[in-house]
Amino acid sequence: MRKPTTLLLLILLVTSFVGCGGSVIEEEKFVSMYAEYLLAQDALGSSKKASDKIVAALSKKYNTSTEDYEATVEYLSENQERWNNFFDKVEKKLTEEQSKYSSY
Repeated sequence: MRKPTTLLLLILLVTSFVGCGGSVIEEEKFVSMYAEYLLAQDALGSSKKASDKIVAALSKKYNTSTEDYEATVEYLSENQERWNNFFDKVEKKLTEEQSKYSSY
């Protein structure tokens, strides 16, 4: 898994190209959404094109918008402690998901 700092830089780079006008997504929902984003990114790559497709698909699945996704990332990344707390929850979610399948 990539380090949070690397992901933060990638996210900031992606969001710097697109203006944010959305609303911040509720944290629990965004933890699940972002965990899926990381899994999809591992499978599809981290290019802007792949990232845009992933965000669009997840936005549809979670009934949000790409603008909401970007606004949420921007909000979280404004404060390093807030980002770290959020990312800890994402890591916990991924670990829980992995443990479901490792028992098979």
